[in-house]
Amino acid sequence: ILTSKGLVNTKLIGGDMKAMSYYPELTVGGSYAVNDMLSFSLGVRGVYAYRQYKGEGIFDMTSSGHDIQKAELYVTETAYGVGGVVGAELCPIKDLALAARFETPVRLNLKTDVKNAM
Repeated sequence: ILTSKGLVNTKLIGGDMKAMSYYPELTVGGSYAVNDMLSFSLGVRGVYAYRQYKGEGIFDMTSSGHDIQKAELYVTETAYGVGGVVGAELCPIKDLALAARFETPVRLNLKTDVKNAM
C-alpha cells in the first residue's frame, strides 16, 4: 500500500490485527453391506471456506517529514470445493468393528477481496 504511493521510507510504529476463519462441511453418501462382516461406503463432501482479516497500522512517514498516518485493512477470502469420502467396515467377531475412512483432498481456490484506507 505504502510503497505504491512512493513512501519507501515508511516505518511501522504500532498496530493491531485480528483474524478469523471457518470451514463448514457437508457430507452426503451411502453404504453397501457385502455380508454380515463387510461393508463399504462412498460419499461426496462439500467445503465452504471463509477467512477474514481486519487490522490497522500506525506509520511514521519519514519521507514526508515525520508525519504519523494510520492505515486500515479489511480482507475477506472465500472458496467452495468438493471432494470424496471412501470407507470400509469389517466385523470379524461379535461386538468388534474395525473401520477405515479416507477423505480426498479438496482444492480451494480462494477469492480475495481487499479493502484498505489510508
